[in-house]
Amino acid sequence: MKKIPYGIANFEALKENNNYYYVDKTINIEILENLGTKYHFFLRPRRFGKSLFISTLEHYYDISKKISLKNYSATLTSVKIKLS
Repeated sequence: MKKIPYGIANFEALKENNNYYYVDKTINIEILENLGTKYHFFLRPRRFGKSLFISTLEHYYDISKKISLKNYSATLTSVKIKLS
């Protein structure tokens, strides 16, 4: 049975262990890039996935990690949530 990644804030640790659900927030990367602001504030409640999203951004932009999020999201059990 898959678990919710409660307390896991490292994208790499999450992708290596396929026993967790993953809420795919990568669609928000394009939204952040198009905002045109220098700083971004993530004002969400505790345990809402802020640190995990920052870790996902780190893996997305860090050239030394050289990963493709599309390849990893295919191996993870993703849950897509639309909040609008």
